Amino acid sequence: MTRSLFKRNSVKVFLFLLLLFLVYALSPQEFGANQWSRFDLTRAVVFDHALRITPYITIENNTIDWAYNNGEFYSNKAPGSSFLGVPFLFLAVKIGSILGFDFSKHIHGYWRITDLFVVQLTSILLVYFFLSYLRSCRKRFFDYSSAHSFSHIPAIVLGCAVGTIFYPFSSSVCGHTTAAAFLFGSFYFLVSARRYTLSGFLFSAAVLTEYTAALLLPAFLIYAILERRNVMVKNIAFFILGALPIGVIFALYHHVAFGHFYSIAPTFGNPEFKEKSRQLLLGALTVPDLKILMEILIGHQRGVFRISPVLILATLGFLGWLKDRRACPEGIIAIWAVVSFLAFNASFNGWHGGNSSGPRYLIPMLPFWLLGLYWVRSGIVFYVLLAVSIFNATAITATTVNADPWSHLFSGVIYAKIRSGERYWHFLAYCALTLSLTIVTFKLLQKNKDDKNQLASLNN
Repeated sequence: MTRSLFKRNSVKVFLFLLLLFLVYALSPQEFGANQWSRFDLTRAVVFDHALRITPYITIENNTIDWAYNNGEFYSNKAPGSSFLGVPFLFLAVKIGSILGFDFSKHIHGYWRITDLFVVQLTSILLVYFFLSYLRSCRKRFFDYSSAHSFSHIPAIVLGCAVGTIFYPFSSSVCGHTTAAAFLFGSFYFLVSARRYTLSGFLFSAAVLTEYTAALLLPAFLIYAILERRNVMVKNIAFFILGALPIGVIFALYHHVAFGHFYSIAPTFGNPEFKEKSRQLLLGALTVPDLKILMEILIGHQRGVFRISPVLILATLGFLGWLKDRRACPEGIIAIWAVVSFLAFNASFNGWHGGNSSGPRYLIPMLPFWLLGLYWVRSGIVFYVLLAVSIFNATAITATTVNADPWSHLFSGVIYAKIRSGERYWHFLAYCALTLSLTIVTFKLLQKNKDDKNQLASLNN
């Protein structure tokens, strides 16, 4: 019955995703060292048929985010988002040459076209997976959530789409939002759709895009083993089979660039980012630091609870999630995602992300964190915290994603740019745009009474 209801509303879902895509596509795009490092690899493959970015470092000197090995410069990022952009940049260049456009004179335009597919389209994919998972929860755990699941699913989806720093980074080629889409898609196909091959494929794509996605591998494998023990070997075999093609790409890239399939790019990174005064793993990792964790959670510069206070409520929602024995295994995966990413970032000397409006390294796990909202009763506190979160994310989107890491994020950067008039009209425009998206989302995704009654009768 849920599938038939979803099919009847598929047009509404499509319209919602199309509108969200337009909102993401209209977001301002900023170019920094991180973005150039990734785009340099994309154009190196397209134009030079090579993996090195040496010409762009030595001639253009457009990024300090590089890795160095055997006399050549490479991107110090996981290569997934760069590789994903190759076919789109190739087609754009071919079409542009036919139309008489010079790539060197329109490089930002070509970058923008590539960005639409690498970042915005995958961001939409994440929201689709997120919505699909919530609707599967409504079917599978209906008796627990029947009192509120219909009313606040659109609100939770809005929280995912525009209520965290995922919103401003949906226009930035940093790899975080792309990895979030692949990682959450892997989770959805593992626990809800039970398509282990596709889950493995998306998981390997997430790791190829952001190395930290590998933090969820233990939780995914344990779930595959324990959830259906009678077909345990089959589940794991299909998961590995799905991961194999991209796993081969991962191994080949790192072998060619850095000498071994297990030698990741940060190992050969710019010494500027490594601390020589302390013995750190890869020059950047140590044991989790409580002070750094507090900065990540509530600090003025990067505090995720200050940016998205609705995550406080989501954290409390995990308690309700764990109380349901049927849903508990999935809740453990979500909690593992949150805890592992927080612990990793609290042990990382670059936890602040450089010039970044928020703790951007947490982005791949934010959808898992937001799932806790499904297990919270909606009320005035829920909607107030969600509104504040959406407002803050909108303000960041309208101003900058590259905030100074040592300034107060809002009073020192975001609101300062708005008050000075530098981004005042952009801010008003994005407030209107986000408000319109909010209204349309509730209009399109809210279930009508007939849908509620039919689903309720199915579960009685």
